[in-house]
Amino acid sequence: MSDRTPLLTTLDPNEDPATGLERVASFANENAEIRRRSREQEQRELEDSRQYDSFKNMEKEGAVSSRYESLNYEIVENKLFRAEEMEPGHQRKLFRQSVNRWVVCFFIGVLTAIVAAAIDITIYYSMLNFCEKRMEVGGGCIWTVEFAWICYNCILVTISACLVIFLSPIAAGSGISQVKCFLNGVEIPGVVRLKTLFAKAFGVACTVAGGLSAGKEGPMIHSGAVVAAGISQGKCVTFSLDFHIFEQFRNDREKRDFVSAGAAAGVAAAFGAPIGGVLFSLEEGASFWNQSLTWRMFFAAMISSFTLNCILSVFHGVGGFLSWNGLANFGVFENHSYNIWEIPIFLLIGVLGGLSGALFNSLNLKLSRFRKKYIRSKCQKLMECLLVAAASAFTGFVTLFVVNDCQPVGRNPKLTEVTKLWCRKGQYSAVANLFFQSPEESVKSLFHSPTNSYAASTLLIFAVEYYFLSLWTYGLSVPSGIFIPTLLTGASWGRLVGVIVEYMFPDVVSDKLHQPFSIFWF
Repeated sequence: MSDRTPLLTTLDPNEDPATGLERVASFANENAEIRRRSREQEQRELEDSRQYDSFKNMEKEGAVSSRYESLNYEIVENKLFRAEEMEPGHQRKLFRQSVNRWVVCFFIGVLTAIVAAAIDITIYYSMLNFCEKRMEVGGGCIWTVEFAWICYNCILVTISACLVIFLSPIAAGSGISQVKCFLNGVEIPGVVRLKTLFAKAFGVACTVAGGLSAGKEGPMIHSGAVVAAGISQGKCVTFSLDFHIFEQFRNDREKRDFVSAGAAAGVAAAFGAPIGGVLFSLEEGASFWNQSLTWRMFFAAMISSFTLNCILSVFHGVGGFLSWNGLANFGVFENHSYNIWEIPIFLLIGVLGGLSGALFNSLNLKLSRFRKKYIRSKCQKLMECLLVAAASAFTGFVTLFVVNDCQPVGRNPKLTEVTKLWCRKGQYSAVANLFFQSPEESVKSLFHSPTNSYAASTLLIFAVEYYFLSLWTYGLSVPSGIFIPTLLTGASWGRLVGVIVEYMFPDVVSDKLHQPFSIFWF
C-alpha cells in the first residue's frame, strides 16, 4: 500500500488515468455544456420577463376596457318578436317607422347645418374688428396691440379649455375617434350628450377665434353625431327632458344608424361634400351597413350642405347665391395645363409631404406621452392651453415685426384692414395675411394670391412656425381639428416650392405656377 500511495497522489487531475493524456476535449465539452445551460437559463428568464410584461399590459388594458360597456346591436328574434310581426297592423307600423326615419334624417341635416353656421358666424364676429379697434386705441404702437391681442386670445382659449376640462372632457380634440368607437359598438359615457355638443360647438369657435392652430371642420363630425343621437331619441338626458316622440327608435341599433347619418351630415357641412360624407361614414366609421341606410345618409348630407349654403349666403348679403358649399371653402380654381417637366417636382413635393407628416405623427406621439405622464391635473391642462395661446399670438406678432414683407395692395385686392398692419398706405403685410386671418382664409390666400405676393423668406418662416404650433396645439384640452392646419402648412410649403422654381427657371415658369404647387403638397 505504501508503494501505491505516491502514485495516486502524483496523478494530474487533467490527465486521463488510462492513457496519461490531457483531457482537453472533456473540459471543452464541459465548458460548452455550462455555456449551453447558461444560455437556456437566460432564455427562460427572458421569456418569463416577456410573459410578465404581457400579463401587466393585459391587466392595464382590462382596467381601461372595464370602464366601458358595449352597445347591443343585435336583433333578438324570440317568440315575442315573431308574434309582433304577425300582428295585423305590423306592416302599417313598419311603413310609419320608415317615413319617420326620413323625417329624422331631414332634421339631422337642418340642425347640423345650423350648428355649423353658428360656429362660422361666431368666429367671423370674434376675429373681424378686434385687432382694428386695438390699433386705433393703441395709436399704432405694436406692443400695445400685441398685449391686447395676447389677452384676447387667452380669454377665448380659457373659455374653450374650461368647457372641456370642467364640463365635458369627451369634447376635447376633433371627436372623430370617439364617433368611430360608438359606431363600432363601444359605449363611451357622454359622447353624444347635449353638454358635449355645447362644449364642442362653442369651444371650437373660441379655439379658432383665439388664434390657435386648429380647424373647425373635424369637430363638425362629432357635432353632427350628437345632433343625430339627440333627435332620434326624442329626449334630452342632460336636462331630463322627454318629448315622447320617436320612441320606436330608442334602441342602440336605430341610434347607431342615425349617428352614421349625423357624421355624414357633419362632413357635408364642413366640406360641402355630401357624397364625401357618405363615403366617410362607410369607410371610416360604421361597421354595419345596408342600402336603405346609404340613401338616408345621403339625404341627410344633402340637406345639411344645402341648408348651410342658404344660411351663409343670406349672412353674407347675397341670398340665393349658393356659393358657400361648406365651412372649408377655398374658392374656385381655374383650369391649368401642366407640363411634363413639372411631374418630378410634384413627386418631390409628395415625398417631402409624406416625410413631414411622418415626423409630425412621431413627435406628436411623444408629446402625447409626455402630457399623459406630467400634465395630469385640471390646473396643469388649463395652464398649458394658456401657454400655447400666448405663444401663438406672440409668435405671429414677432414675425410681423421682424419680417418686413409689405406688398402693394393691387396684387391682392381682397384684403381687410387687419392685413395692412404697420405698412404704408397702399400696401399690406404678407405676414399678417397668413397669421391674423382664419386658417381657411389663409389657405385661400395661398391658393389664389397673384404671383410675387409672398417672399420666400416669409413662406419659409411661416411654414416652420405653423408646423410646430400645430404640433403643440393638437392634443390640448380644447375642441380642435387637424385637417386645416396641415393643409395650411402644406400649402405654404408648396407655394415656397413654386417661388423657388420660379427663381431658378424664370423663362419657363407661368404666372399661375404657385397654385398647383400649393395644392399638390397635400
